[in-house]
Amino acid sequence: MIILSFLGILFGFAVIWFSSEWTVKYAGRLALAMGVSPFFIGIFLLGIATSLPELAVALTALLRGATDVSVGNVIGANLTDLALVPGIPALIVGSLVVANSDRFKLLFMLLMSLVVMCSVLAVGVITPWMGIIILGGYGFLMWMLWDEHPEKMIENDGDKENSVLVALKLCVSVALVIIASAVSVSLAVKISEATTIGLGVLGSTLFAIGTTLPEIAINITAVRKGEHGIAWGNALGSAVANCTVVLGVLSIFSKVPVDLTDFRPTIIFVFAIHALLGLMVFRSKKITRAGAFVLLGLFVAYIGSQFVIG
Repeated sequence: MIILSFLGILFGFAVIWFSSEWTVKYAGRLALAMGVSPFFIGIFLLGIATSLPELAVALTALLRGATDVSVGNVIGANLTDLALVPGIPALIVGSLVVANSDRFKLLFMLLMSLVVMCSVLAVGVITPWMGIIILGGYGFLMWMLWDEHPEKMIENDGDKENSVLVALKLCVSVALVIIASAVSVSLAVKISEATTIGLGVLGSTLFAIGTTLPEIAINITAVRKGEHGIAWGNALGSAVANCTVVLGVLSIFSKVPVDLTDFRPTIIFVFAIHALLGLMVFRSKKITRAGAFVLLGLFVAYIGSQFVIG
């Protein structure tokens, strides 16, 4: 059974890889057809789409009364999106470059993610009203970052039909990435069932990394193809979506206030990873291979702390 589960995970990774190739290709085409930047497509469309596994985990765990899994998944996925999702492609390709037009947008998103994460960890409890405010903050962010240029929009009916077809192909590609990731995670959970790892630790490590596989796969492909804007938008868009949309929905639908007190020690890693990535974006305007090593080192330290604390 374990061997079959391992083979299933490998097959899932293969599906993720190929479908991520299609996702990047159609995301770039859709950005061109809509007259928006690939960066915005990465933030809004891919950021939300690739956060669906985290949202699915959150709602499923909520229905089963295992909110520790949900909270751990949100925190872990946020840090994974900021460390592994941009770090691994930079490590493989050599660097992940920030366009001048995207730099301050990225800094604004990092600041919002840092404020939300540190605030909820410091307070320790999230009520439904706080969840509504967090969701409203996400809506405000999307409004601030919207960069549609009507004069660039395609007016020809034939082109509009093509853009609809491209959008459908993109949706199918993203769905394949998400489904394959979900199957891989479920098989990984079966392998780990024999252990006695706590739900919070499981959520902040295995589920966090597993549900972030779509972002990692898409970004590796995007950077290899030179689509750095899509890669940055996907990484930061997913990070912000996790700490606003997923956490907001979780707190709104939870019958009791969501408790984060057990996760307060992670605030050190939250601040460190946000600060380091912000410094790279602001000063270097890229993540170098050396910078990627530091990000990955911080993430490994975070994972190790979860097992020690848990």
